[in-house]
Amino acid sequence: MDRFQNVVRLSFFGHVHSEEHNVIKSFENNKSVGLNYWSGAMTTYSNAYPSFRRFILDTQTMLPVQIETYRFDVNAENPEFLLDHELTSYYGMPDLSPASFDALAARFLADEDLALKYLKTKSQQGPKGYTTCDETCRLSVYCDVSTSTYQDSRKCQGFEALDFRNDPMNSLFMALEEPWYNYNRHPIV
Repeated sequence: MDRFQNVVRLSFFGHVHSEEHNVIKSFENNKSVGLNYWSGAMTTYSNAYPSFRRFILDTQTMLPVQIETYRFDVNAENPEFLLDHELTSYYGMPDLSPASFDALAARFLADEDLALKYLKTKSQQGPKGYTTCDETCRLSVYCDVSTSTYQDSRKCQGFEALDFRNDPMNSLFMALEEPWYNYNRHPIV
């Protein structure tokens, strides 16, 4: 993404059954250069309602100008897909640029209510939602959305890069990757 940021305009993903986003950082200077958008699933899942996202793009730049999430409350008397939220108005963002998502991540770190809004949209307002988000929780939200790599998120939260006792599978993959990618070469802000 760093090298081809002028060509690749969007990154869409699914399969995680939750609505998420995270910022893609440049390896050279840690500048935000793009975004990953993770959408919920059309199927039910533990503590999450079915949902889908609608991306409205600027036809000239092919960049998103609005992102709407529709969810399906399976417990409603007459269930149907309804607009749950539009990203910029929901979070009070000026636009959908990487810089705006950086600012939003910083706001998650400082504002429990805003961090809870994010956690609730992860599950599409699912039935067993979050009720509190303390400082550790907010740091986790901040670290998850402010970087696109698992290793950088762990580092941001103060965890060791290689932790075979508590995170054996990811530590094994990181140990195998290390000759090709140096995790300590770029700092997390």
